[in-house]
Formats: sequence, C-alpha cells, structure tokens
Amino acid sequence: MISSLIGRAATVGAVAAIALAGFGAARLDKSIDLNVDGQLTSMHVFGSTVGDALAKSGVTVGEHDLVSPAADQAIEDGSQVVVRYGRKVTVTVDGATTDYWTTATTVDQAMNELGIRALSGATLSVSRSAGLGREGEAVAAAGRVVAAFDPVRLWAHPPAFNAILVRELLRLDAARPDAGLRAWCTEYLSRVWSEARDPATGLFTGGGIGHYDAGVVLDHAALTGAMAALASAGAPDPGHAPP
Repeated sequence: MISSLIGRAATVGAVAAIALAGFGAARLDKSIDLNVDGQLTSMHVFGSTVGDALAKSGVTVGEHDLVSPAADQAIEDGSQVVVRYGRKVTVTVDGATTDYWTTATTVDQAMNELGIRALSGATLSVSRSAGLGREGEAVAAAGRVVAAFDPVRLWAHPPAFNAILVRELLRLDAARPDAGLRAWCTEYLSRVWSEARDPATGLFTGGGIGHYDAGVVLDHAALTGAMAALASAGAPDPGHAPP
C-alpha cells in the first residue's frame, strides 16, 4: 500500500515537472518580427533579449550597424526588432576625400542623410538611384557641391555662425541662381521659427538649437538678420517674420 502511494506520488511529481517545464518553454518561446534592411521575417525565438533573437537568426552586427531596440533589451511576444547595416561611403569633393558611415540603402538616401547636395550643373560618379550594398560605395562629385549640410549637426551649431552661412548662401544664389540654396535656407529658418522660438519671450532658445554662449542676444540678432536677408532675396516666406 505504501509503495503504491509512493509510486503514485512519484508519477504526479513527474507530470507536474513536465508541465512546469512545458510552461517555462512556452514563456521563452516568443513570436517576433525581424526587419533587416527592410526585409521582414517572422520567427519564433527561445530567449529573452534582442541579442537572443539576432543569434537565432544568424544576424551579426558591428559598431556601425543600427539595432533597435538595443541588443540587451528584453523581447516579448509580438516584439519588432529592426536592424540597419552600416555602409561605408567614401566621398570625394574637389579632391578632398572623406569617409562616412550610413545606414542608407541608396546613394540618394546617403547623400541626403550626410547633407551632401549637388547644386545646379554638378555631377556624381554614381547614379543617385543606385543601391548601396554592404560593401559600401565610393562617390566622386564634380561641379558645385555643398558638403556641409548635415541637418543634425548644423542644428546644434551656434545660430550666430549658421546665420552667416545662410547669408553667404543667399549671396551665392544671387550671383548664380540655384533654387536648392534658397530652399535649404528657408527650411532651416522655418525650423528655427517653429521649433526654437519661445512663444513667451520671442527668443530662439528651444528645440535643442545650439547657442554661442550663455547669452542669447547675439544668436537672436544673427537669426533675425538671416530672416531679413531671406526676405530681401525674395525667397519663399519661412512662415513668419521675427518679432
């Protein structure tokens, strides 16, 4: 009788252990979507982090690649993981060569992301519509090219210096008309007005815009002058006139 009870208890314990193991496996099994350079794959992963999902799919990433969420972040059923491989783009402008890293998949996307604009009459050695493989690309530009328009970095620069750039670009446009120059100046100053202007004070201090020093007068005066120059050039209205 005792041996029978022990046998039954052992059987129940074994069943419970199997059930718990199955429950644990079910919790670890997650259905996620993995997007690698625009290629979407739905997959099941036994793991708890983005890194586990990448390992399961055989995706290896390096320092120039973008992974979102980060590899050490937790995943759950239904998570979406995005991977964008970095590509090295070597750009030569007027004999000066610079290496950039980008996650763009076409030459056009890379040029826009890097802020490199070919003005009227300029040519590129590679078609802008060409794809960018993981091996990267070398691009040579001839003619009128502006290679300093990185929108992110430029926004963080002191507006006093950016205003000088705007005025000089407008002078260049006056000498050799180019709608792209005026459009860029309008775009920058429109963002200044919509994102940086403090409605309470009228000063351009918000939106993460850069600053020259602890004061704001120099930057405000410079941006006001740039807006006036844009208006005098007959460019499209950036939206408002400064106070």
